[in-house]
Amino acid sequence: MAFLSLLVTWGTIYSQDKLKAGIEAYRKGDYEQSIYLLNQHLSQSPYDYDANYYLGNAYFQKQDFKEALRAYQKAYQKKVKTELLYQMGLAHLQLGELEQAAKYAQEGINSKGSKSELAQMHYLLAKIQFEQKQYSEADINTRHALSAEPNNSSYHKLLGDINYERNVTSLAISEYNQALKLDPSLAKELHYKLGRAYFLNRQFNEALEQYKLAIHQDSTFAEAYLDLGNLYYWGNKFSEALWAYEEYLRLRPGTTEVSLNLGKMYFSSRQYEPAIEYLSKALATKPDREALYILAQSYQETKNYTEAEKFYAEYEKLILESEPGYKWGKADAEFWFRRGVTNFYLADSSALELAVKSFSQAIGLDPGMSEAYSYLGLIHYKQKRFAESIENYHKKIALDSTSYNTYTNLAYAYIESKKTDSALWALEQSVALKPDNTKALGQLAWINMAELKDYVKSGYWYEKIVEVDSADCEAKGYLGLSYLMQKKHGASIPHLKEAVKCKPAHEQFNLWLAQAYALTGQKESARQYYDRVLKINPNNKDAKEGLDILQF
Repeated sequence: MAFLSLLVTWGTIYSQDKLKAGIEAYRKGDYEQSIYLLNQHLSQSPYDYDANYYLGNAYFQKQDFKEALRAYQKAYQKKVKTELLYQMGLAHLQLGELEQAAKYAQEGINSKGSKSELAQMHYLLAKIQFEQKQYSEADINTRHALSAEPNNSSYHKLLGDINYERNVTSLAISEYNQALKLDPSLAKELHYKLGRAYFLNRQFNEALEQYKLAIHQDSTFAEAYLDLGNLYYWGNKFSEALWAYEEYLRLRPGTTEVSLNLGKMYFSSRQYEPAIEYLSKALATKPDREALYILAQSYQETKNYTEAEKFYAEYEKLILESEPGYKWGKADAEFWFRRGVTNFYLADSSALELAVKSFSQAIGLDPGMSEAYSYLGLIHYKQKRFAESIENYHKKIALDSTSYNTYTNLAYAYIESKKTDSALWALEQSVALKPDNTKALGQLAWINMAELKDYVKSGYWYEKIVEVDSADCEAKGYLGLSYLMQKKHGASIPHLKEAVKCKPAHEQFNLWLAQAYALTGQKESARQYYDRVLKINPNNKDAKEGLDILQF
């Protein structure tokens, strides 16, 4: 009997040693050893409060919350203490079992714990209510905790979080700053939270500084780079935003929102190749209207019209599939216009038909979109539908009479329609808007010379061309011819000499100059230039006849 009593005593002592060693291992952070030792003790004393409490804590630290709760429940059956209720509430909170967590938090508040313990229970309940989005109740319980422990940084941080969610940003900022003052080790987290709060409070410079401080604390803080990039992006500081976003993607590859923003920024800064790269990455994750639209525009800007049309078509398809019965509105007119331009440049017959459809759709949605009429005029001109081309140019002019190009293009349609007077009117309107429009000036001069034989007017218009471009050899030559045809032979010579000077091998310029010299009695000069004509073309009949006349 004495021997049995001795064995029991030694067993108890051995078990108590395991308990003490298990608690010590827990405090040193050796949770595996702690669990092993405490379980050995519990094999002798299954409901020992301390052993179950610390066993639960060890499992909690290993984030095995279900095992933690099993141990806590055994401790709870032995003794109800505030410290245990707090841990049980926390474990249920971690498992997302908010009602159970709140039950233990409330039980703790109603217990006879110390002032500090009761503050902790109010804090726990506030955390639970925060997760339940019961922000007013969470605010009240956090303030209860702070009234007992005003220098607890965790309580101030939670009150900051609560008021950030309530959009009471000035209070959130104040609480985060107080928490940071009390515990500088929270710098990384709190600088980031302060950045968000300052941003919400529209204090953008302060937000910028806080995000930078968070990154300074931890250069791998991905979320800080993301929010910093967003802040730069919304502030139109694209180069800075690009840096922040690229750092974020280095840490968190494949984020659709960031790839989309990068694509938009590169597009806005006219860097279309990287825009295409990032927008394609965004679309690889999921279809997105905005990404498709900007990607199509990026291809259009790089003159890859085939790819541009492909993505404009996908953009249209996505809209109609995601919103059956979608009604196109004025805001969509730009899309149809851009798609029309893309197909105009693709230029094959089917693309031109789609361009006509697109421009017509754009005009139907926004009748004031004058440039669509210009493109319709160009398309119908290409298709030799000159009457329709003329009609569309006049519609463009009715909306915008300041485009010299429209008048020039209208003139070409009139020329093809053999409406010379109307063509001259359109060309004169173009020149009135842009006096240095050499295309229109050239057409005016040529029509008057070649078709109307009005050499006074042709000379007038060629003179205008030379005023605009003193190096235009053709204009100088035909200006000389205009004077020659007016029988102002002497006046033609300086212009023809200039023309021959810049185009010495031009057969006609040399011939006209020879004729001008002959008609002014300058036979030697005439003979010289007739000879030059024959060197250029030995069969020139006019030069031969001119030389023959000079013999008499």
